[in-house]
Amino acid sequence: MIVLRPKINVDKRGKITTGIKAISEKTQKEYPKATDYFVIDDFPELVKCYGDKPKKLVLFFPDNEIESFFSADMVLYGGNQTLIRKCDGSECLHRIDEEVAGQKYVAGEITECVCNNLPEDDKKRCKVATYLKAYVADTKTGKIENPLCYLFYTGSRNSAENLYSELKKIRNLLGGNLVGIPFGLSVEMVSGKTDAKQKFPIWSLQVLGTTSQLRQAMESYLFDYKEILKLGEGEQPKQIETTLDDDLLKDPIIKRILQATTEKELNNIFTELSDKDKGKYLDRLEQRKLQITT
Repeated sequence: MIVLRPKINVDKRGKITTGIKAISEKTQKEYPKATDYFVIDDFPELVKCYGDKPKKLVLFFPDNEIESFFSADMVLYGGNQTLIRKCDGSECLHRIDEEVAGQKYVAGEITECVCNNLPEDDKKRCKVATYLKAYVADTKTGKIENPLCYLFYTGSRNSAENLYSELKKIRNLLGGNLVGIPFGLSVEMVSGKTDAKQKFPIWSLQVLGTTSQLRQAMESYLFDYKEILKLGEGEQPKQIETTLDDDLLKDPIIKRILQATTEKELNNIFTELSDKDKGKYLDRLEQRKLQITT
C-alpha cells in the first residue's frame, strides 16, 4: 500500500484573519486595514459564540504533526493572484519566468534566495504567508461543533514564530501529542520598530492548562470546559478537574472504552451496544478512536 498523508479539509466559506478592506475617505479607494480582533464575519456560528470582534479564540488542532496543519512561507503573488515565487529564506522556487534586479529566471528554477538582497520595501520581495488549520471550540460547551477546520491566515513573521514556537514546545512536553489539547489564540496590536505610531496585529498562542492537567485530559478526554474557556478569556481559573469521576468509573462501558487499545476493540464494543446506547456512547468511542489512531 502506498504511503498516504491525511488531508485536512477546511471550511471554504472564508479565512479568519486580522485585517479588513476599508475605503479611504480621501481617495475613495479600497485599501487593507489591520484590526485588533479576528475577522469572523463569514462564520455566523462563531459570531454567535464569540461576538463580532473577538480578540481571543479557543482552538483544538486536528493532528499531532505540526506540518499537517501549519505552514509559513515567503511568497510573491502577481495579478489575478498568480504565484510568482515561493521562498524558505535560503532558496527560491520561481514559479513563472521573471526578472529580479536585472537577473532573469525561468519557471521551475530553484536558486539562492533573491529576497535577501532586496530592500525591505521592494515590491519584488516575497512576503510572509502563514496558514493555520484548527477547530474552534463552542463557548457554551467547549466542544467542537463544526467537523471542518477553520483556515487562519496572517502575513506577520512575528506571529508565525509565536505560533510555531508554542506548538513545538507543547508537543515536546507532551510526548508528541497535540490532539485534544485546548489552546488560546489571541491578537494584540504592537507598535512598529521604526514608527511607534504604526501598529501591527501580532498573534499569540497559549496552551490552556498545566502539563499535568493536559496529560490527564489526553487520557480521559474530559475537560472542565467552563474553566478552560475562562483561560481563553484571560481569567485565572480554578484547578481544572480532568480525571474520571466516581459515576463514570462505575460505568462498565466507559471503562471498556478507555481500556481499549485498538480500533478493532472499539468497533466490537460499538457493535454490542443497543441502538439507544450507541447514541449515548458514540462521542466517547470517537474520542478514544482518535486518541488511539493519532
